[in-house]
Amino acid sequence: MTTVKHTFLFKEGIWRVEGDYTDLHNHICPMQGETRIIHDSGRFISESEFMLYFDHPAMFYHKLEMPQILANDLTVWKTMTIVSGLMEGKAFILNDHIIFVYQSADGLFSGVENIIRINDVYYQNTGSLFRQEERLSSWRSEMLRIA
Repeated sequence: MTTVKHTFLFKEGIWRVEGDYTDLHNHICPMQGETRIIHDSGRFISESEFMLYFDHPAMFYHKLEMPQILANDLTVWKTMTIVSGLMEGKAFILNDHIIFVYQSADGLFSGVENIIRINDVYYQNTGSLFRQEERLSSWRSEMLRIA
């Protein structure tokens, strides 16, 4: 089996993100933004800013800091979000996929995200956030490395 060399997360850079966001009520809107990947002291730092173009556009910011994924292709991380509070998660590599699974400390919120490598500069991302059994949001986006 050939080992996949991922560039998203594993190389510093800026990625343009474009796609669709679906809210709790199944309203779909375009989303656009950027994700910046930084490496610092053995950590991956992902900072994302994106606009959701509902009738009243909204800007979102998300920052994730996690230890670098090691040889066993698994790492555990924590992050704070406005909606769900402290989230604890795992990230692992499965061939062309970088998979994130996460849950809030109180178990109320959970999510999953699948980032698929198409080539060195192009990835696709799908994910969903849940409150217990209720889907709060889902997204589908394309990520293109621009710097």
